[in-house]
Amino acid sequence: MSFLHGVLESVKDDESVKIYDNYIKLSNNNDGLDNVLRDVFSKIGTGRNGLSESVTKVKVWLGKYNGQVDSKTRGVTDGLSALIGVNNDFYQAVEREATNPLADQLAAWKQTLSKISSALSSDVKTEINKLDSALKGRIDVEMKPITKVIEHMSSVAGKMEEGGKVTAVDSAITSNEQHVRQQIDEKARLLQQNLGARFEAISGGIEKIEQKQTDDLAALMKNVNQLVTDVTLAQTYGNRLHTEYRSKILDKLEGIEGKVNGLGTTEIAGGLSSIFAMVSQQLDMLEIKLNNLKNTYLEVQEKVGPALSGIETELRKRIEALKEEIKNKIEDGPAMFATMVEKCIKEILKHNNIVKEKIDKYYDNITVQGKDQIATKIQEKLGEITRPAGEKVQQHIQEKVNDSKTPDKIEEYVKAVQAGCKQFADALDSKIREGTLASFAGGIVKEGIAKDSTLTGLHNKGDSAKHNLIWAVHLILEQLVGMTRKVASELQSFVLEPKLGENVKTAINRVTKLGEYLAEAVKVSHTGEIGQLGNQINTALGKQAISDVNDNKIKPLLKEAAKEGIRKLNDNMTSAIQTEMSRIDADIRPQINKLQKGQEGQENIQTQINKLQQQINQLISSVEDVNNKANGHVNQHIDLVKEQIARVLEDTKKINSEIKAFNASLQEAISTAKETVQQAKETLEKQISTDKEELTKAVKAAFTAVHTAAKQMFNQGHKADLEQLKKLVSEQSEEIRKLIEADKVKGLKGLLKEMYDRKGETLNDLTKHQDPKKPEDFKQLSEKLKDYLTLIFTYIKGQVKPPSSSPPNSTTKEPTKMLGEVQSKLVTLLENLGRSKHFDNVFVTHLASFSTELSKFTPSQFAGPENALLLDVLKQGLNKLRDQLDRAYVSAYSGEQINNNNKDKCAKILVTIFNTCRSDLKHLKENCHNIGWDSRKCYGNKKDTIGGFLTNCGYRVSQSSTEQDGEIRCDLDMSGDKIGKLLEKSIDQAKQNTHLQKCNPNGQSSNFSVLDILTCIYNHLRDYYTTCHLTLPASPKYPCNVRDMLSWLGGLPYTSVYSMVEMHCADLLKKEEKDAAKKSQKPDAVINDILKTNLRDSLDQTCDMSYRVLVTIQGHGHGFDQADYPYAVDISNNSVVSFIRQMFAAYLIWLLTYVGV
Repeated sequence: MSFLHGVLESVKDDESVKIYDNYIKLSNNNDGLDNVLRDVFSKIGTGRNGLSESVTKVKVWLGKYNGQVDSKTRGVTDGLSALIGVNNDFYQAVEREATNPLADQLAAWKQTLSKISSALSSDVKTEINKLDSALKGRIDVEMKPITKVIEHMSSVAGKMEEGGKVTAVDSAITSNEQHVRQQIDEKARLLQQNLGARFEAISGGIEKIEQKQTDDLAALMKNVNQLVTDVTLAQTYGNRLHTEYRSKILDKLEGIEGKVNGLGTTEIAGGLSSIFAMVSQQLDMLEIKLNNLKNTYLEVQEKVGPALSGIETELRKRIEALKEEIKNKIEDGPAMFATMVEKCIKEILKHNNIVKEKIDKYYDNITVQGKDQIATKIQEKLGEITRPAGEKVQQHIQEKVNDSKTPDKIEEYVKAVQAGCKQFADALDSKIREGTLASFAGGIVKEGIAKDSTLTGLHNKGDSAKHNLIWAVHLILEQLVGMTRKVASELQSFVLEPKLGENVKTAINRVTKLGEYLAEAVKVSHTGEIGQLGNQINTALGKQAISDVNDNKIKPLLKEAAKEGIRKLNDNMTSAIQTEMSRIDADIRPQINKLQKGQEGQENIQTQINKLQQQINQLISSVEDVNNKANGHVNQHIDLVKEQIARVLEDTKKINSEIKAFNASLQEAISTAKETVQQAKETLEKQISTDKEELTKAVKAAFTAVHTAAKQMFNQGHKADLEQLKKLVSEQSEEIRKLIEADKVKGLKGLLKEMYDRKGETLNDLTKHQDPKKPEDFKQLSEKLKDYLTLIFTYIKGQVKPPSSSPPNSTTKEPTKMLGEVQSKLVTLLENLGRSKHFDNVFVTHLASFSTELSKFTPSQFAGPENALLLDVLKQGLNKLRDQLDRAYVSAYSGEQINNNNKDKCAKILVTIFNTCRSDLKHLKENCHNIGWDSRKCYGNKKDTIGGFLTNCGYRVSQSSTEQDGEIRCDLDMSGDKIGKLLEKSIDQAKQNTHLQKCNPNGQSSNFSVLDILTCIYNHLRDYYTTCHLTLPASPKYPCNVRDMLSWLGGLPYTSVYSMVEMHCADLLKKEEKDAAKKSQKPDAVINDILKTNLRDSLDQTCDMSYRVLVTIQGHGHGFDQADYPYAVDISNNSVVSFIRQMFAAYLIWLLTYVGV
């Protein structure tokens, strides 16, 4: 019990024990280690019953302590396991945010980190705080990576939220998408507007032709129709003339002869004149129209040729200019590509807020020109990348231009630029992958921007802020990669999705077809200029455009050529009409002239009528020939008139038919032109709308892809962080588990665990041997105690043993060696007890040997070994065990032969001890009945208390009245009054002692107390000292130092001269009184007091104090033969200092002289 009490007493205040003991007391305060120790201490020395109860209490407490350690450490490991499990929920929560905007993801991510931090605090850190500080500190070290990672993740999330950076990304993507879509809508609107205007102009030209047809050609057709009507009427009259001539003239010709004299041509001439007037009027109008058409024809004929030549010349000039521009672009490919890169850089400087912010941090109030100059310098330094890319564009275009097998040159031009963009992006991307982009950006700043004189004039913030400029250039280069790849991608979609080459060819074919339509529309005419116009349009707008002209350059030229062609078509329509009318005029003019009055010629009707009148006149003169000539000559002329009128009618109808045919053909051409224009307009509008929708979809898809990729990247980063956190927590959890398990089996925790071996059964084995008085039980108890202590020694040796990797040295080897020697002595002691089965003299020897080794064992002074505290604890327990073993009663002669070799020393020891014992007990008795001691218990070490007195006597006294942790009982049954009564109590056996009856120490013959017996012995001791002073040494020794003087004073009361003190004082007092009487004075009061009592009392106190002082200084002695005072008894026995003065007066004079009074 004492060993257990010593071990637990020494560890109770250790923090690793105290904190878990407090948890035990939370459930029941009486289960705490303090109560256990108090109970165990109270049972020390009470026998086997006390042993069983004490062991049981220690066992129960050890079980609860180890249970608390397991419980609290399991709380930490379970908390970490729970955190790992909860991490899966956090992972799923983050995964659900993958499609949300970046700002929402960031907010959810911060909430997730907050939950993780809370879980860490509530589930883990709270449990860690329940542990002892040493273990907590080591676990905190392992937890620090987890805490730091979570704090870093939270800090990064907070910084990302600052200034709305993540929200700005969402807004930037959305705003850029809206901007691009607005640009597409605006460009499509402008294209539709321009297209409508151009087609309105074409339709206006066609409408003018149609209006011309309506105004001029319709009027001509009306006149010709009227002419046909009039000539038909003339034919009717001619036929009537022929009929009536036969029916009325020829039939009655014979009757005319009689009346021939009265025959005249006035009526016929008048009728013909009416016909002549009406036909002439229509012919005059036709002549006016024909003259107008003729004049128009002549005017157009003069202008069409040069105008067509002008169109052809202008087209050729423009085509040659475009060819030259394409050629220049091809030849200057690198410069063109560099310009494109510079424009991209300017766009980045203009729209990228991060780049602008970094540049503003280096330059104060930089202008737009300054940023353009920065873009130029970056582009110049990128020459090593842009030059090969531009040369690749140049080479590709030249190969395709010279290749006759390549039909779609426009697509090849786009593909060439796309290849250049890709090469440029790959070159920059390789620098990013190789990690040289940062140094490349730094070189651009150092060698380009920093040396630019136009930029050095700006106020910058010096080298300390130059990293901002380098970072801005770095960002520009990274964004250039994305922009050039995006350009290449858009060019690819521009070629593939809208089918650029096919669309351009379609547009050219439509324009070419328009030329064919125009040529076809004028094929009705036999005039060569109109056909030539169609061929010119076909050649100028078709083949030449397909052959060499770039799509972006040919569009305005095509539109201008089409417009010019339509205008010329209008002019040539008029020319064609004039041409046809001229041909008709050539046919009908002779016939009309025949009907006109006043016209000369054989074919003129008027002339024929005049001739008829002449013939009639001749008929009058030659009536006789009328009958013969009437059927021949007159009839012939009538038939001739009929035939001529028929020919005029036929020609007029032919003119009318041809004009109608021309009008129908013209109307068809106009309708075809209108339809073609409308179809072209609808097709182009539809294509523009389709392209707009496709571009809008492509833009939306691209921005959606970019935004989705950004959100996925953002989300993947968070999931990766959680995966790494989970991995880190798992790794650290395993390390913490190992740390906890290692902590349980080392130090004080490991010691207490070993003490609870087999759940306390090893400790409980000590209580199974109920009666140590029985030899076999004593043997078993000794063996079980040895086994239990060996278990503890083995554990502590393992703890203090240096690692195998450490070289042996004095600081690590010595403690383990000494510990082994202590264990060896203890094992020898216990094995001997097992053999002897009782406490014998050999046990005393072994105990002394064990005590000697234990006294050498000073663990607190060992700086080297690990867990030096364990050694302190072990020694404390062993000390308590040693103290209890030392209390075992052992016969001094057990196993020994009686001899007288040390009888003198034994006697001196007994006398030395007796003096102290008698003096202290006397003092104790005298004060126990005094007020202040009588009711007090034995605790504390304050002066003038029972506890303080007993502490000075060498006893260990309890420090409080409620805790029995000392050797003296401190309960109410052991108060000062109780102690006094015990000291006064008679000893029953003492009355049988005849010596006491003779000595009569208490003045009685019975009722002897302890103090009475001590008084008896003390009186005999005084006799011993007096006897020692009767010896007269051959060579007296005078006191020559303080020690000898104290020794002389200590022995003075036992000398014969000391009995003369009172006699000498009485003589001096008589002399003083006589001298005073002689002087008639009273004796000196002070001297009287000194001589009466004070001198004797003071001398007694001085001698007693001299003994005490010398004992205090040098101790009671150890029996060393060469010492002047081997024991304290030698102080007063006249063995060292002895000198004789026969008279006390001589002593007193010498004493006063010696002390300097």
